[in-house]
Amino acid sequence: MATQAEDLSVKVDLLDRYVHARMRLRALSASADNPNLRTCTRCGERVEMRYDQGGWSVCPLCGRFA
Repeated sequence: MATQAEDLSVKVDLLDRYVHARMRLRALSASADNPNLRTCTRCGERVEMRYDQGGWSVCPLCGRFA
C-alpha cells in the first residue's frame, strides 16, 4: 500500500521536530558540564567561549567579546 504525499510530509515534519529536540537536549546536557559553553549574542551560535588576556570571553566564530 502506498503512502500518500500528505501523510509522508507529516511524518517527515514529526521526525525533523524530534531530531531537533534531541539535539537541543544534548546541547543543554553538555552545557551543564561545561560552563564556558554559551550562546553568542552576536552570531547566535552555542560555542565554547575563549578567554583573552584581559579576562573577557571571546566567541571563536565571530570574535565578539562577552
